Amino acid sequence: MIKAANDSICPVCGNRENTILYDKNEEWDTGRFFYRILKCNSCSHLFSFPSPAFKESDTIYEESRAVFLNDLERTNKKIKRLKSFWRRFVLREYLGYKKAPSRRILKYLCALFLSRFTSLNLLPFHKEGRILDVGCNNGLYLHLLKNLGWQVWGVEIDRNACKLAKELNINIFCGNLEEAGFSESFFDVVRLNQVLEHIPDPKKTIKEARRILKKDGKIYISIPNARSFAFFLFGDAWLSTGHVQGFSPCSMKCFCGDLGLKIKSMRFSSSKNLLIMGVNYFFKARGKDISLKNGFILRIAAAGFSFILNILHLSDTLTVEAEKRSTR
Repeated sequence: MIKAANDSICPVCGNRENTILYDKNEEWDTGRFFYRILKCNSCSHLFSFPSPAFKESDTIYEESRAVFLNDLERTNKKIKRLKSFWRRFVLREYLGYKKAPSRRILKYLCALFLSRFTSLNLLPFHKEGRILDVGCNNGLYLHLLKNLGWQVWGVEIDRNACKLAKELNINIFCGNLEEAGFSESFFDVVRLNQVLEHIPDPKKTIKEARRILKKDGKIYISIPNARSFAFFLFGDAWLSTGHVQGFSPCSMKCFCGDLGLKIKSMRFSSSKNLLIMGVNYFFKARGKDISLKNGFILRIAAAGFSFILNILHLSDTLTVEAEKRSTR
């Protein structure tokens, strides 16, 4: 390992002592670009240096209208399924939707047990239900939440995605969060799903998210986990073009603490398909003519292995639930 130059400052903790993991020399539309992937010697954060200046495109999330309508149909079907008795019971007693849960321990435990048999993928309802989704893409997740009683807003840099979200009557700002100019202490919840890894200055974004959060407001951050089995498999390709930050549980604790956010929980999840793809890439990068087929038996095995990775906190996705700490 080689120490990096002193002008490479960790965007999480500000430390100048970093280690060079990989040298990258890639051809982009704007020309050839040389940069390094560094690891902070203090908080273990991974980052690109110099940070690539990516050109914002109108078609970052380009998709056909047919694909959007197909996804919208699936979302509407999910909304209908959520009206079943036992799902409404889980939403009310475990996640606090529609009305305040009874808080009777037996009902809560039953709802908790039933929630394990359905992948609702929903946030707990919080206070008045004002939520901002940063990087909301085409707004389908906000469309789902809106039908469950949330007051929804979105921020998205891609203009094509914004047009689709507006068709769903989503309040959306096209641009960066810092440009949106939301009122201070306005939102109960801010969500950033697979966003921070793309941002050269993540602290600036989270400072703005904290400013617009109400007292004791919640923030949910989902990011690729730099302390993962996927990083071991993909190596220098893990922090790919478009990803300039690599958060680990350690660096995320430091990151949130410095920004006045109290971490309530960390959850780890793995993708079976990404795991299989990673294993194939691992063999291919080493000249091995081995390709695992995504068959039924392999998916079952991958699901079991993913479960183990989640327990060991080595899964490919890290989701942090944090709370805005009150300032004196």
